[in-house]
Amino acid sequence: MMKRLFIPFSVVLLLASGCNKDTCNEPLAFNYDPNGTSAENCIWQPLNVRIQFNPMFGEEEMKLDQDFQTSDGRTISFHYYGMYLTEISLLTDEEYIRLGNDSGSCMDRRSDVFLLLDSNRTYENITLPAGNISAIRFNVGMDTCRNNNLDPTTVAHGPLAPQFPTMYWAWATGYRFVSLSGFVDNSLNGDGSSETAFEYHTGLNALLSSVELKDPEFTQSGTELFLEVNVDLGELLNDLDFTTDLITHTGNNLPLAEKITHNVQNAFSLE
Repeated sequence: MMKRLFIPFSVVLLLASGCNKDTCNEPLAFNYDPNGTSAENCIWQPLNVRIQFNPMFGEEEMKLDQDFQTSDGRTISFHYYGMYLTEISLLTDEEYIRLGNDSGSCMDRRSDVFLLLDSNRTYENITLPAGNISAIRFNVGMDTCRNNNLDPTTVAHGPLAPQFPTMYWAWATGYRFVSLSGFVDNSLNGDGSSETAFEYHTGLNALLSSVELKDPEFTQSGTELFLEVNVDLGELLNDLDFTTDLITHTGNNLPLAEKITHNVQNAFSLE
């Protein structure tokens, strides 16, 4: 009897071994094999994603009320910065999947929105990948659906709720996309003889922009994925004339708001 049981069991093991010789070669899969040769047998599991945004001014870490030097030698300091990042998505298996895997009306979605503040630099969510991550994409600004329809006073908490300082104008104009304020040397010669406040508020659907960062190198530890993204506020203000470009609330100085929006693409980079 022992021999009869042993032989069939050996056959089962042999067949199983033959079926699984092409083991999983996808690093993010639950059953990843460094020597694997195929993605067909991969088993996927939810992964916790943490994206740390590092506000910078050039090569320096951003610190509020600290002096920095612009490219033309002017002293500048920031008293506040805020920036909405929405529809945060990862590209896996040639398809962008929004983080949080929220479905349904945009009005009910919350987990794909991040408000970058000096006090809030890390975005966390969950994803169920179907392959390796080859890019990350997000809007800088509020997506059109929520910008047109969502009243922040109807939201109890989270990034879409009322903020202080405010990140919302009114029903007709919606959310502020980027908000920057501080002081800058506005003297004609950049010699420090004059300093004045600057205030940049961009918004409106026409100025919504999208950023795509390719080939992100996530650090993986078990079911945790970690990525760092640098945000250069100096790049956001590139080519501004600080003797005159001192204030925009978008509607009152659209060309300046457009200039800042144009700079968004170069402000984000992978660590």
